[in-house]
Amino acid sequence: TRYWRDWSSDVCSSDLDARRFLARRRQNPRIVAGFLGIEGAQALSGEVANLDRLYDAGFRMIGIAHFFDNEMGGSAHGAAKYGLTEKGRALVRRMEERKVFVDLAHASARTIDDVLAMATRPIIVSHTGVKGTCNNSRNLSDEQLKGIARTGGVIGIGFWDTATCGRDARADVTVAAEVRRLAPAAFIWADANGGYDVETARAVARKLADLGLAALEQPLPANLLSGYRELRRDRALPILMDEGVVSLTDLREFHQLGLLDGVAMKVSRCGGLTEAARVTDYLRENGLLFFASGLTDPDIAFAASLQLFRGWGLENPAALNAPQYLGGSILTAPIRIEGDRAITPTGPGLGVEVDVAKLAALA
Repeated sequence: TRYWRDWSSDVCSSDLDARRFLARRRQNPRIVAGFLGIEGAQALSGEVANLDRLYDAGFRMIGIAHFFDNEMGGSAHGAAKYGLTEKGRALVRRMEERKVFVDLAHASARTIDDVLAMATRPIIVSHTGVKGTCNNSRNLSDEQLKGIARTGGVIGIGFWDTATCGRDARADVTVAAEVRRLAPAAFIWADANGGYDVETARAVARKLADLGLAALEQPLPANLLSGYRELRRDRALPILMDEGVVSLTDLREFHQLGLLDGVAMKVSRCGGLTEAARVTDYLRENGLLFFASGLTDPDIAFAASLQLFRGWGLENPAALNAPQYLGGSILTAPIRIEGDRAITPTGPGLGVEVDVAKLAALA
């Protein structure tokens, strides 16, 4: 009940609402927010004008179709699977005027193509899969993915069976193979988040090695010590620790027992730069692998990560947090992102300065 109250108190209906929520979430990461959406334009009863009534009621996203074709457009599950109708085209234009997101989840391929041909604002696909890993009419093709990306849109990838063609280790290997197909020269490693048992991890490691992955991160729960020993004996892939290494004491113990080849470093996981630096020093002194990743780091924690990764000579690409965690910065000069690179701040300390007025506004 308490969780529901927290969520329902943050229903966003404007850009300002979203920015205010992100600022509050920095202080209380347990809260969540959302905006109202409708799954399928059949809710408009065939009348584009009804969009305005839904907008006034607070709705900010509408899917063109759900499980059947309707007056606005065809569904991936429909009988005809046609594209946008004339009413559907008028609806998309009106949605863009009112800044209501068009959601293409469940839309037919023709509907998706028709919307992308006329879209002038970002498109959302709220929940879907991709044909490259699971080829069915519900999922998106490479060209559709690229088309949605060109609008500046957002694609939510689901993990139910229809979206992934499975939720087991075979599906993980299929996804890795598709990523390798799309990026044959990319630096790739896999993170299992402690989700495999020993035999599954051993089988997956061999298959990922065949795909040229650089390492397998946290394949087992951190307390399955004998399992990590077996994986190291196989030598299929380098084995990285993540959740299991919070301090230098943890790393030293795992290393002396011969259970790892390196660590995926997270400054926040280690409680700050001091302990993270001690862990990283040990990695370098003992010839262990130094990989880098992030959590949901806002800008101050992000600056700390950048200082560690640059100062300790990270050689490989890092898997850092998504850009939404850097919105609404409380810094006088936000951290610069240029393409796929974060620019390490060069001022004293962490290299950044907190804007006291922005911080006070969050109190």
